[in-house]
Amino acid sequence: MIDTWELMEGLDVTPLYLPKTKADDRRSFSFDSSVQRTPAPPPPPWLHNVVKPNEDKFDPNVLSTFRKALEQLSPEHGFLLRRASPGPNKESGLVKSMVGVFEREKNRKRNPPSGCEVVLYYTSLRGVRRTYEECCEVRRILRGYGVRVDERDVSMDLGYKEEVRGRGLPAVVVRGEWVGGAEEVRGLHEMGEMEGVLKGVGEVVGGGGGSCEGCGDVRFVNCGRCYGSCKVFVGAEGGGGFERCTDCNENGIVRCPVCSC
Repeated sequence: MIDTWELMEGLDVTPLYLPKTKADDRRSFSFDSSVQRTPAPPPPPWLHNVVKPNEDKFDPNVLSTFRKALEQLSPEHGFLLRRASPGPNKESGLVKSMVGVFEREKNRKRNPPSGCEVVLYYTSLRGVRRTYEECCEVRRILRGYGVRVDERDVSMDLGYKEEVRGRGLPAVVVRGEWVGGAEEVRGLHEMGEMEGVLKGVGEVVGGGGGSCEGCGDVRFVNCGRCYGSCKVFVGAEGGGGFERCTDCNENGIVRCPVCSC
């Protein structure tokens, strides 16, 4: 039997160190305490163009109107003070109203000719429930003020759809100025500013409490010339045969003579 402990007797238990070479003795290190930092490169030219607002794209009259609205506020107004902690803004209604004035000035356009100063574009179709309900809400709000409104149902006449192309429904126009849709009309009504917008607009004769006796508030009746067929017979003087009726639209209907503006 081999005694392992007897073989290991006398061995050095200290760790083994490798002898230093001459190359290691000649090697030295030095550290520079002063670190030279490379200066940060300047921002690219395109960044300067982004952060600087370009006011030339806006109408000077629009900017002037918005600045005057801000100057009328006191320095301690909630709209001019930055809140430290997030929370409900009590002046949100006024802010929305001011923004609405700015947007209406920027998007000012002339509406198609109408005998009424107020024009409402809406739809009587219930394909999209939210749109239909908002149209009904705006109609109720405008009727509550007792003013004459030219209600144009885009589902009954393609010409109305072309007039309001690019805008959502409902859409309200007052004296040639696009007021907005359901949200804008609702906000003006709740803030009590809708009465000022409609000031001077002609009122409905008799108060407008009931529905129209001529069309039942549909705003259209059957054409009295073609009776809804969109075709009329031409006698011998016209060459004979049928031709397109020029009195009605594509659906064979015309505006109600009783309630139309």
